[in-house]
Amino acid sequence: MPATTYTIYIIESFDGINDPKVGKALSIKIRKIVTVSKSKNTVRYFDVQTSQQLFNLLKRIIRNCKENEALPIIHFCMHGNRDGLCLQNHEEVSYDELSDILSEINEAAKRELFLILDVCHGNKITLRLNPYLTSPFNSVLGSSKKIGMWEPLEGFIGFYRELIKTSRWNDAVRQFRRHCPKEQSLFDNQSGGTVLKKSRYKSFKPYQICEE
Repeated sequence: MPATTYTIYIIESFDGINDPKVGKALSIKIRKIVTVSKSKNTVRYFDVQTSQQLFNLLKRIIRNCKENEALPIIHFCMHGNRDGLCLQNHEEVSYDELSDILSEINEAAKRELFLILDVCHGNKITLRLNPYLTSPFNSVLGSSKKIGMWEPLEGFIGFYRELIKTSRWNDAVRQFRRHCPKEQSLFDNQSGGTVLKKSRYKSFKPYQICEE
């Protein structure tokens, strides 16, 4: 069975002064893993400061998914709270807004979007979904509480090393937990099917009723 090819998008919004560029450090590590493994995976790092930059980037990813057969992984690395993401310029992007555009990405990716929220309270996105849109992810790995900035790094290095080697998401999640013992209880992995059972969330758009 051939290995799955991924396009890994690391999207960071730390300023590098008050907050370290953890996402950039992770992207460098993943690129080294890709090079050593001689795989066809691609790693793309983006430093966003504003909500406009973030949404412009996510729209680009929609286009990329339509043109590229590689499966997308979107890895957010920034501050967050129970309501959404917090950007460098102190803007907040709600999980409602985020899940709506991620639904478009997941649909463009044939429902194969893998999502990582290296963000405080990142898994709260599973509570803020639009029931009339395609699920915003195939699987999501995120924190249910506050997390440290550097602590999950080794876990994610182990995660990507395993994923690039085996193409098995669940095995990669187990490696994350093994390499990140202090933070592992804070991170939860959920599939679209799990969220569907918990929230009766619709995986696909409902039929449109046309009035004559």
